Amino acid sequence: MNDDEQWQEDLIEVYLRFLRGQGDMPDLDQLGPERRLEACQLLELLDAITDMGDDLVELDDGLLPQQPRTTSAAEGPGRSGATGPVLEISPGGKDDESRDGPGRVEPTARPVVDRWRRSLGAVAAGVCLVAASLLLVPERPARAVESGRLTPSCETSFGANGGAGPRSERVVVAAVWGAKERERFEEVLRGFADRTGIGVDFAFTDPADPQQADRDIGGTLQSLIDQGCPPDVALLPQPGLLRKLAQDGHLEPIDAVVGGEVERYYSEAWQELGKVDGTAYGVWFKAANKSLIWYNARAFERAGITEPPADWRALKHVADRLLSSGITPFSIAGGPDDAWTLTDWFENVYLRTAGWKRYEQLARGEIRWTDPSVAHALGRLAEIFARPEWIVGGTGGALETTYEESIDNVFADPDRPAAAMVLEGDFVATRVEDSAKLGVEARFFTFPAIESSESTIVGVGGVADPVDAGGDVAVLMNDDEHARQLLRFLATPEAAEPWVRHGGFTSPNQGVDLDAYPNDEAARAAAGLASAPSLSFDLTDLLAPEFGSAPGKGMWHVLREFLADPSDPAGTAARLEESFREADSGS
Repeated sequence: MNDDEQWQEDLIEVYLRFLRGQGDMPDLDQLGPERRLEACQLLELLDAITDMGDDLVELDDGLLPQQPRTTSAAEGPGRSGATGPVLEISPGGKDDESRDGPGRVEPTARPVVDRWRRSLGAVAAGVCLVAASLLLVPERPARAVESGRLTPSCETSFGANGGAGPRSERVVVAAVWGAKERERFEEVLRGFADRTGIGVDFAFTDPADPQQADRDIGGTLQSLIDQGCPPDVALLPQPGLLRKLAQDGHLEPIDAVVGGEVERYYSEAWQELGKVDGTAYGVWFKAANKSLIWYNARAFERAGITEPPADWRALKHVADRLLSSGITPFSIAGGPDDAWTLTDWFENVYLRTAGWKRYEQLARGEIRWTDPSVAHALGRLAEIFARPEWIVGGTGGALETTYEESIDNVFADPDRPAAAMVLEGDFVATRVEDSAKLGVEARFFTFPAIESSESTIVGVGGVADPVDAGGDVAVLMNDDEHARQLLRFLATPEAAEPWVRHGGFTSPNQGVDLDAYPNDEAARAAAGLASAPSLSFDLTDLLAPEFGSAPGKGMWHVLREFLADPSDPAGTAARLEESFREADSGS
């Protein structure tokens, strides 16, 4: 093989990796003018053969002059091509008018085609292999699923066009997921794109990003709705937001779209959670057990603790043992944009001291926040919050700690943790898996019983104490066929299983194979959550977003104040009631 043939072979191989999303676009700047021109023509011919690229190569004006274009009978209707016959192989067998666009380089004249027939003779077999292998890869991942920030502006939101018309063959989905959760959901969306041929624009809000560290997706969606450019599908982290958007007329009913799948795969409790005033609007894609306290097993071992605590008194005893051994007991995230973790502390204590019936009454506004049960729960919570020596960084440090930092304090360095325990859901596993071995160094126990906690099984079957559940519900915001197909896909077990296999994810879908979960403990928890006859959902998610889940407002703000000064539970309850009434009145 001579030098001309070798560089062509190398170029084909690099280009193939690029199309598969496994490498960068070939760098043509290092080539001389004549060889660069040949390389551009070769890539364009390969592009025509595989029918996969668009605007893959951009040339300076005049480098490859455009020739007059005609359409030959061999090209078929609606397709432009070079003068003379053009070799065309299409993976899908359908015309693609979008290939002809500004800046596109076409094989333009018979002399060029003839020249490449001669020069490609030595590598014809290689070209055929490239074409054949690409037919097995219908779309490289970067084109099937594009990801970017969800913003409140139509001009910068994915696919948003201010109502100017359809977005051709793509669907826009929005969610509050960052880091590995975002990557896992991208994998789910690629499965949808591979099955349907529909491209997806995933617009995400990343709570870990300092530039976008908030979970107020409701406010962002409302801004897009007001401008006429909402996403096609959204995954909402609160039933309260689901209710608000449905009652305001911003969601499409889904019974006719996905009712069969929901009835087949979801328990009655999860079906009811997707309804507003008796009409189905949501499919629950992700669920979470938020009644877990994760602990560093090595820290417990060094402190001589052989069993996790079973009740509140034992939890405080464990905290004293840890402190005596030189390890701070708790890591708490009380930062301005992560105070949702403080609401989880309150909810778990309230559920165990007041019982699930009062919990539901409080969520529905049937009892006031000044009810004695609220102040009593806050008083029990103060037994931990009022011990700054039990908290990493003390109270002041906790008020600046993010959710991610609270987990890293316990597991980033398993041998030298800054703290021994952190309260949060099963999704903590996603953050932990790269630094600590799950089930060995990183373990969890159910939030302990307090006083005479009711033994009602709520949320997760087989657990003696009530469980604070959470999750994300998929809703339809545009009545578009591509959006309907995505919603139907998200309701299937096949959509959830790729994320399930990675761990740190629980599906409420009863059709998901329990063997897909990475360990028996996760599988048991998932089975109970999916089949639960009744659920105590995360209290803040059941409330109006302005009170339950808005940074700097409502419960987030009041409980941050309580963490800073837990000396007045009754006064805190009164402030919660005042904030609740303000949100309820829309002021």
